[in-house]
Amino acid sequence: MKAIILAGGEGTRLRPLSLMKPKPMLSFFGRPLLEHLVVLLKNCGYTELCMTLHYLPELIRGHFGSGEGWGVSIEYRLETIPAGTAGSVLACADFIGGEDVLILSGDAACSFDLRAMMEKHRLSGADATILTQPCQTPSEYGLVVTDREDRVLSFVEKPGPERIVSDRVNTGIYVISPSVLSEIPWDRSFDFGAELFPLLLKKKRHLQTWQPEGYWNDVGTGEAYHQSCRDVLSGLLPLPALQGEEQRFSGRSWISPEAIVARDAFIGPGAVVGPGSRVGAGCRVTDSVLNGAILEPGCRVEGSILEKGVLLGMDTVLERDCVLAEGVTIGADSTLRAGVRLWPGTLIPEGSLVRQSVTHSSRFYRPHFVEGGRLAGEAVRELTPELLTRMGRAASGARIAASAVGGGYARLLAEAFLLGAGASGRQTYRMDASLPALCAQAGALFGMDLTLFVQQKGAQLLLFFTGPEGLPAARKEQRCLEAAAYSDAAPVPADRCLSALWLTGAEEAAAASLLSFSGSLNGLRLSCTDRTLQRLLSRAGAELAAPEEGLPQLLLSEDGYQLSLLDETGRLRSWDQLLCALVKAELQSGERAIVLPYSAPAAAEHIAQEENGTVYRLERDGEEALRLFRQRPWCRDGLSLALRLLGLLRKREETLSLADFFDSLPDFHISECVLRTDGPDAAILGKLAQEDQAETVSGVLLREEGCTVTVRRRGMGELRILAESASAELAEEFCARLERQIRELDRH
Repeated sequence: MKAIILAGGEGTRLRPLSLMKPKPMLSFFGRPLLEHLVVLLKNCGYTELCMTLHYLPELIRGHFGSGEGWGVSIEYRLETIPAGTAGSVLACADFIGGEDVLILSGDAACSFDLRAMMEKHRLSGADATILTQPCQTPSEYGLVVTDREDRVLSFVEKPGPERIVSDRVNTGIYVISPSVLSEIPWDRSFDFGAELFPLLLKKKRHLQTWQPEGYWNDVGTGEAYHQSCRDVLSGLLPLPALQGEEQRFSGRSWISPEAIVARDAFIGPGAVVGPGSRVGAGCRVTDSVLNGAILEPGCRVEGSILEKGVLLGMDTVLERDCVLAEGVTIGADSTLRAGVRLWPGTLIPEGSLVRQSVTHSSRFYRPHFVEGGRLAGEAVRELTPELLTRMGRAASGARIAASAVGGGYARLLAEAFLLGAGASGRQTYRMDASLPALCAQAGALFGMDLTLFVQQKGAQLLLFFTGPEGLPAARKEQRCLEAAAYSDAAPVPADRCLSALWLTGAEEAAAASLLSFSGSLNGLRLSCTDRTLQRLLSRAGAELAAPEEGLPQLLLSEDGYQLSLLDETGRLRSWDQLLCALVKAELQSGERAIVLPYSAPAAAEHIAQEENGTVYRLERDGEEALRLFRQRPWCRDGLSLALRLLGLLRKREETLSLADFFDSLPDFHISECVLRTDGPDAAILGKLAQEDQAETVSGVLLREEGCTVTVRRRGMGELRILAESASAELAEEFCARLERQIRELDRH
């Protein structure tokens, strides 16, 4: 016999338990809930199964594979767009063939003789048979009204109190005949209870119900999941998958053989201690589910659910109805008040009193800035209006601005950030900038303490935070914004809260400021693919043409921060080469100093020495570099660099082509590699920093004759090496040598 298991749901009502796994894969007495269902089907004679998947499908497919380990065969159908319950079954039409098929949800906890259901269906001659159960809270489900022969008369979907006319609810377990498939449309989402069954009734098709003895619970919420665990312990729900295995049931509690429990720990009634769990000395666990959690000595847990990887420090107390998702860590001597829910990866310091849930994001997301003052994440699941409101409340400074591009959700996040900042007494502004680099320029021009630009492409978001100079927000500010996900800023009186003001013309003002960098570009002919840069170049007098052989072409990144150039010979000149060209052009124009990003190539110093000038670097050279940057911010972004460099070259008396000018720069080459470490990467960097003449402004910079090497932490357990030298061979040699040195340090 054949069965289709609908296993594509996200389980939003189950969050945070379902953030890192599909809800059918919730651990249930040491196995996924879906595995118990597969075993039940096998025992009832259903050996040909098809699962419909949507949310995190590989976790299900990777666990079950072909089904051979369970004595069944399993096929899969992946939904890229949710098709509804009936639409999902229609996608399995080739699997169904010409046979009657059982359909059920992968997140149901049940114990019925499903072989008997198929027999009842065939004997009745029905087009569809619906398994119903009595329910004390029918308003949460679809009611089924029947006659005395259990034939369906009508349906009432999730009725209000006045519409409850039966206690028989639709369990979502059906048997259908293949003729029913022709009533399901291909081109839209379609559900059984709300659409297909009412349509079949309207067409006078035969719908039958069956209400057997047995157990059923829709595990759609954390409370329902916990209740099903209690029902297993009380004997209401037998689990065939556990039969024949050594289990420890004692006093209506269950301890997996793969759990470690201290002798003097108290495991009280209603406790489920799953595989991988460790319960320390003196702990007390009652009416709770531990799915691989670790409790250090002295903890007390009551009526709560703790997922895999949860760590409770010594003497931590969880009051009733707490839910801790995977990877949560609670410091020692902490207390969680009743009902607190913590999202995956949450870190709570020791000695904390947690009164509110930390729902900062979904799945794996924890706000963490990357280079350039940026946050990346996915819409809805990671970067949420709630998170941005918290960040706005945590922002420092008196004047806060935001702009967005790419979609309505991006604008929503920008508004949420301004809302939070305004609720904390800051004056906030909406800006009309359409490019991150322009937004940063406008923020600096109008004296903003913090400026946010939200960029959206599909479901992916990129947030740019810049400070008063238009540079990436200071690390202190970034840390405050990161921490906002885990805490709330103190409220301010209502009379101090401020609504956002419109700052119209911000982009035009920023553009005018940028144009002052270049002066006239009359007579300059070139190509450019970015529309913003095209407009600026045209206003400066440059003649823009379509790309053609022998014509220079400017290439600007989507955010406006990076620039490269194809010169007249077709050679690509990188951002680093453009910075070096700026140094030479600026110093030859009569200036004696120039400021660059800290990460600019060391070759810039050699050029400055040849031109009797000085290079200042942001971060390294403190206030003097910032003072100079305020006057000459040419290196802030690709727009600024393009206009300034082209303007300087246009004013030169000698007429060199761009290719000739770049050829006059000293050669330098950069070799890069990324390596993973087994040991603590910070300790490795600390050892490198002890070497002679090491510089530790951003990563560790080492100098050897003819070469500079920078080592930066790219991520946890991951280091990035950049070696710069006059020859490619030497750069590669130094990069390889440092890689060997780091691996040696890692071994020790």
